[in-house]
Formats: sequence, structure tokens, C-alpha cells
Amino acid sequence: MTLLLCGKDYEPPPLYRQLLSSSSERRKLSSLLWSQRIPGGPCRELPICPRPTRMISLRNLIATGCSLVMMLSVGAGYSLPAAQATFALRPTGGTEVVPGSSGRGNHTTRMFTVPHNWTLQWQYACTGARAHFRIVVYSHTGQRAPITGVNTEGRAGRGTRLAHAGGMLYLVIISRCSWRFAVSRQAPHMPPPTPTATPGRSSASRLALHVAGNQLVNQQGQTIRLIGVNVPASAQCIPTGPHTSPGIFAVPSTTQTAAAIAGWHANVVRITVNEDCWLGINGGNPTYTGDAYRVDVANFVAVLHTRGIYTIIDLHTNAPGATPSTSQQIMADAGHALAYWTSVADTFKGDPAVILEPYNEPHITRANAQTENPWQCWRDGCLADELDQYHNHPVPGATPWQTAGMQSLVDAIRASGATNPILIDGLNWSQDLTQLLTYLPTDPRHQLIVDYHNYMSAGSKNTPGYWDSVIAPVAARIPVMTSEFGEKDCGSAYVTHYMQWADKHNVSYIPWLWMTWPCGGMGLISNWDGTPSNYGRAFYDHFRAVSFNNG
Repeated sequence: MTLLLCGKDYEPPPLYRQLLSSSSERRKLSSLLWSQRIPGGPCRELPICPRPTRMISLRNLIATGCSLVMMLSVGAGYSLPAAQATFALRPTGGTEVVPGSSGRGNHTTRMFTVPHNWTLQWQYACTGARAHFRIVVYSHTGQRAPITGVNTEGRAGRGTRLAHAGGMLYLVIISRCSWRFAVSRQAPHMPPPTPTATPGRSSASRLALHVAGNQLVNQQGQTIRLIGVNVPASAQCIPTGPHTSPGIFAVPSTTQTAAAIAGWHANVVRITVNEDCWLGINGGNPTYTGDAYRVDVANFVAVLHTRGIYTIIDLHTNAPGATPSTSQQIMADAGHALAYWTSVADTFKGDPAVILEPYNEPHITRANAQTENPWQCWRDGCLADELDQYHNHPVPGATPWQTAGMQSLVDAIRASGATNPILIDGLNWSQDLTQLLTYLPTDPRHQLIVDYHNYMSAGSKNTPGYWDSVIAPVAARIPVMTSEFGEKDCGSAYVTHYMQWADKHNVSYIPWLWMTWPCGGMGLISNWDGTPSNYGRAFYDHFRAVSFNNG
């Protein structure tokens, strides 16, 4: 077989040059080749394997830019499982597909051109014994490192990846499985806000943190732990039921709130954020959404910094498509989450005192999503069958929707240029960390923190034995934070025990919630001035007694 290269003075991409010197890769990627002549230069042949080349035409392949080479595998017709037949070769947000194709076996695309910020969607299904799928995107510039890629095991899978680098690229699939893919131009992201108090080093000159090994380190190089509270900004902007009134924050004054939280000797606040409200989509009241919402959140972050308090920005409440964000879902939605994180990361990438949390409490199962491996769906995305509204109430007969995998969310944050630490939640409402290290997303900055939520409830795995056997080994390798925990019986013995355990294992913790709710709702305060409730007294006393460096 020969590879036909067309075009004047054309230099083969690095993968092809590698193939010429690798017999194993020649065998792996032996395939039917197609080439398209380009005006201005003759075709020339490169030997790949000793079989005659056959020529085919793929008129239906959509591409932009300079079309150079297509390598397509030989194989029988494919069929994907009915459960995944709804996959469409079009990007979320309705933007233009650049190339898209489907087939079976090994495959290499012709060159295609994309601008910065684009999305790769992929899906595969296997019937044989070798249930392995790999898809890699390379640059034509000659660099050997891939732009992005997926390497996964399992009978079937699907997902999305966001990439930043644009230009002339080509895509390689190595698999015996049936597959589909689409590369699309990334939908325009929301511009960062222009708040009256811009978050950044000017308002947090002594606050900065990063991950070093399994510890958090401040600007002075000192190891720190984060201990603080949750402040909601996810329910008021789009009322989620009769118990909420319109607004952005439930607290009457963010300035008062920052002072009161500092009085607890806390050094972190986790702000829970609503996707629709940040992006200003799905018909929200402009008084409380879009620019107004983004400015208020950014200003609160800046005020907290003046009190020596770090912040965490999460994605807490979301929904796919035109459905209003009145509840959290089983996972982030691919339709909006990438644009959300591109915008949030753009806003806070100059502030080293902000941690970004891609998604709060994923709870993917085989029952609520089209996956045989919830952890793979957690990392790579899949179709979700469950759609929730008004605080975790399933919508009967909801249409399946595409989730965004944790890897694509990390990619979106890093594509913005943000170097902030990233807080990664486990499965089962962030309580399950059993396979998290196996499926942990790749972060080129090595700035990941693991999030474990811990609520006392009947039948829960959240026991001291679980802390010792699962949480402690993770904390020995990577920083662990409990960004939510609480005790639902109005007592404090359980949460006190956990805080004492966390103190010994260098685990940060943030109880739920800075509200004046009764103890059944785990409200930490009885007055907005920061007076602790009877339930919150245990946290207030412990915060003020424990020794930690606030950076």
C-alpha cells in the first residue's frame, strides 16, 4: 500500500513520519487510502505496506481549509446501539461542523482548519473482544504532542472535548470499533464581566494558592488548609420554587457577610453559581442575570479577598437546552457548561485566590444515564436520561441530553489561559472517591484538588471506616477538600468527629450553609450578623480553636 501525498512541497505530518519507521503502527493502521489532488503540485507516494492502494471518493465529508490527505479504514458496515442512536454530528449550540464522519476501524482524516476554541464530539460501540477506543488530534505544524485526545476502554462510550489550539489539524482513530465523530467551531463564549471591583491581585495582594504534591501552598510557600462556609448564589436569580424570592444572593449585604464570615476565623467561601444566571440565557430576569449577576459575583469575590478569604466558584445549578436552571443535574450539560467555564475562567484567571469547581455533586448511574460505566461517563460524558427541575424533581418523559465530561470541563478552563486550582467532585453526590484516581482528568498544570462531600444519613457510606480506607489514601496523593458536609439530626457529634479527623489528615472543609435556616436545613447562623445558630455553634467554636494558616 502507498500513501499518496498531494501538493507542492508538502511535508508529511509527524504521525505519518512516525508510521514509516514503526512496523507495529504500520500493521495497526493498515487501511484503505484516499487522496485529493491539490492544484499547484504533483502527487507523490510514500510506502506504508506492500499492498496496492485503492482509491475511493468521500464527497459527503464536510471540511474547511486545505484538503490534503484522507486515510479511511476498510471494514464492514457498522451499527451503533439503539441507546446511542440519537448522537448527531453537529456541535452543541448549533454552530458549524468542520469535519464529521463515521465508520469502523482505524481512521485518519484529511487536514482541516479550525480557529481557536473548538469542540470534538465522539462516540463508539464495540462488538468484539477488543473493546478499546483511541482518538487523537494532531497539529500539522510538526509538533509530536497531540492537541487533544481520548484513550478509553469499554463496550461503548461517547463524550466531548474542548481544545484551544487552532490551525491546520488532522485526527487519528485507532480502534476496531464502530465510531462517529464531529469537530465543531466552539460557540462564542460570554464575555467576562467588567465589575466595579475587578477580582485579581490588586484586591488580594497577599492571597494566592497552588497545589504542590498533596498540599495547598500559599504565596509565601507555606502549607495551608481552607476552612470556611458555603454562600448560595444559585437559587435566587431564577426562583426555584415558592420558598425563594428573586435576587442574586440570599444574604442582605455581601459586605456584611464577608465581615461576619471573617469573624468566624474562616479563610474560604464557596459560592454556588447558577449556569443560566451567569450566562444570561433561557429568559431570566435581566435584573438578576447576565451582566448584573456576573458583576455581583465578581464584586463579592473581591470583597472577600479584602478580608483575607479565598473563594471557590462552582457550577451548582444547570439544565440542558432551553430548560431553566432550577435544579442541579446528574452532571454538567454539554450545551452550556463549556461556554460557562470559558467565561468564568476568563473572569477569574487573573486571581490566584480563586479555585474553580467544574461541577457540584455528579450522580451518574446506570439507571439515569446511557452508560455501563458511570465513572467513564463522569470523565468523558454520555447521554443522560434524567432531567431534574425544582431541586432534584425528575421530569417525566424527558428527552435524553448530552452531558459534559469532567475532562472537557477541565480543558475549557485551561483553554482560557486560567492557571487556577481546579476542584474535582467524585460520584454519588461527591461521596464516592473509590475510582476517582483511576479516572482523574488530565490537567497540564497539575493543579487538581479532590472534593468529598460528607453528610450523615441512614445507610450512608460516610463512616470513620470509609474515611480511613478511601479518603485518607486519596489525601495522601492529592489535596482533598470537603466543600459540603453536615448533620441532619440537629446534633453536632458527627460533624465534630469529622472535623477532628480532617484536622489530622490535612483535609480542608466547608460546612453547609451560611443561611438563617432551622437546624433541619443545616443553617449555620441565626442572624445575618454572623451569630451562630445552635447547630452552627459547633462549627464556630471549632473554626476559632483550630490552628490553620490563612495565607
